[in-house]
Amino acid sequence: MSRQQEEEVARKVKLQKLLDAGIDPYPAKFDRSHQLSAVISQFDDLLKEGTIITVAGRLKAFRGHGGLTFATIEDGTVPMQIAFHKDILGENIYDTVLPCLDLGDFIGVEGKVFTTKRGERSVDVHKLAVLTKSLLPLPEKWHGLTDTEVRYRKRYLDLISNPEVRDIFKKRSLIVKTIRSFLDAEGWVMTFQYSQKMQRYE
Repeated sequence: MSRQQEEEVARKVKLQKLLDAGIDPYPAKFDRSHQLSAVISQFDDLLKEGTIITVAGRLKAFRGHGGLTFATIEDGTVPMQIAFHKDILGENIYDTVLPCLDLGDFIGVEGKVFTTKRGERSVDVHKLAVLTKSLLPLPEKWHGLTDTEVRYRKRYLDLISNPEVRDIFKKRSLIVKTIRSFLDAEGWVMTFQYSQKMQRYE
């Protein structure tokens, strides 16, 4: 059995443990109050007012220290650190759910922002929800996908692993949207037949 197959088996075991604990690893809905980029831009106000926020993202890093576990999530805007304190999250969730999480899983958290001793802007997690349990391992340690053939054949891995590729896709989408909006405002209608044609109606 290859290393990847072993990891797939381990993830399926963790999935079953979540199910046995009565936790739905694929809930249909999760309401978030902020994107991570908004949390960063509004951080000082959120910290001052003690606002409770809900955010969600894919696990990018995970490191435990006894009763304290730090993780990094990313939602397509920016990455952000979150912190799980055993005495705040609760022993049951801390000892049952956290060990079943892997890099690539999607989670949602509720809590308040705070700044660590090292000055890292973070979210102190009060509630945790598993949104999607990932059963396939991601490219090793998120260092990026470099195999050109795999990048084109498995575009989703390329987008997950390489931030610069995601940025290109976002810019391309914005450019196309801007051009289309301009042409729509000028009265152009785009039609698609055997070849792409554009016609302007006065």
